[in-house]
Amino acid sequence: MYTETEEMKQKRVKAFKYHPPKENQIERYGLIRNTANLLAAELNENCPESREKSLAMTKLEEVVMWANAAIARNETGNEEREPVDRPKHTPTQAG
Repeated sequence: MYTETEEMKQKRVKAFKYHPPKENQIERYGLIRNTANLLAAELNENCPESREKSLAMTKLEEVVMWANAAIARNETGNEEREPVDRPKHTPTQAG
């Protein structure tokens, strides 16, 4: 049998406990979901139905889940956040 270390126990508890939303987390969860939704729409419009597209959609769902988990599991609610300079959407030109 293996022995669970204190570090292993802390990781386990953090991973499986309920993390109620703090401050503006709900708004940011929505922003992440909405951004992923926009990318999913682009994939639907630009990629043929295929195993590869299905995998891309699954990974996009995972991105949302893990990004939201990062917020929920690792913020105390006291963090100061700087605004991010987001890139503008510019479609590439083929040719």
